[in-house]
Amino acid sequence: MYKCKECGAEYEQKPDYCDCGNNEFEWVKPEEDIQKNSDNFQAEEAATEKIIVEESKVQSAAQNNFNYSPKHNEQSALASVNLFSLTIFIICILLSLYVIFFAWNPSEKDFISKEKQDTSIPVNIPSIDKIWNNTLPVIKQEGTKKAEVFENIIKQVAPAQVQKKTEQKQTYSIKPKTTTVSLKKATQTKKQTIHTITKQQSTVNAQEQAKKNSEEAAKKKAEQERLAAEAVQIKILQAEQAKKAAEVKAKQDAHAKQELINYKAQLRNTIGRKIDFTRVIGDGSCTVSFRIDSGGRLINRSFSKQSSNNTLNDAVYNAVMATPTFNPPPSAYNNELLNLNIRFNNGNFEISLP
Repeated sequence: MYKCKECGAEYEQKPDYCDCGNNEFEWVKPEEDIQKNSDNFQAEEAATEKIIVEESKVQSAAQNNFNYSPKHNEQSALASVNLFSLTIFIICILLSLYVIFFAWNPSEKDFISKEKQDTSIPVNIPSIDKIWNNTLPVIKQEGTKKAEVFENIIKQVAPAQVQKKTEQKQTYSIKPKTTTVSLKKATQTKKQTIHTITKQQSTVNAQEQAKKNSEEAAKKKAEQERLAAEAVQIKILQAEQAKKAAEVKAKQDAHAKQELINYKAQLRNTIGRKIDFTRVIGDGSCTVSFRIDSGGRLINRSFSKQSSNNTLNDAVYNAVMATPTFNPPPSAYNNELLNLNIRFNNGNFEISLP
């Protein structure tokens, strides 16, 4: 089945154009094929279930016919293993007793021979006279040497300390000199100090003022930069908004244009289906012009180009007069003159509405 993508109409054979004027179709499987596929799937499932049931019956019958007693075999195997392990254990015990009582038994002769060998070794003990020393110990007089060294150090340090004390006494005994300053010099120095202080204050004030001015200038500059950046951002936003508006307008225009194209195709198909080409004898081409008002009526209908074949002219005229009204035109239609071109050649026809 062929289904129209525009209005959903179904056809057994693919036509050139649908009643709505669309020429695009899609293939759709009929419901009978879907029912057949579902019936085949159910039949396959039933067959697989029968096979599984038969296999289970065969397995149960085989188990009933074959008598197997695993418990009896396990008991006989355990009994044989236990006897074998007991015999090995008894042999190991006998071998260990043989080694202890017979194989490993050192004789008394060996002990006696070892004792004789030990007594026969000569022992050389040195005499005590060679080791003993009767000389008196020598006492080193280190204490006297240390005392002499301390006395020499004290003799060297004492005069230096006496000299320091005498110098300190002399410095304390010196009296400071008294200086006399006149009143004029004192007033001059006072004025100079006041002048220097005022000068320093003025310089400090000037520096502070310059610092304030520089800070204000920096603030003004930063504010100007901020305003400039905001202006740039506003321009960018305006440009983006204008771009978006242009894109929306372009989409709307394209949509309206597509609506007009679809409207013309539907109008062409409706008029084309009413032309009876079976009554046309010979070949030819003609053009019919007309306008459409807001209600969808075809007005100002006339031949802008007639064919030399009158049968073709009559068939086209009858079809145009048989469709006095149509759907209201879309917003993209600006009451322009529409030209319907019809061409018939060797039984083939071509209809266009640009």
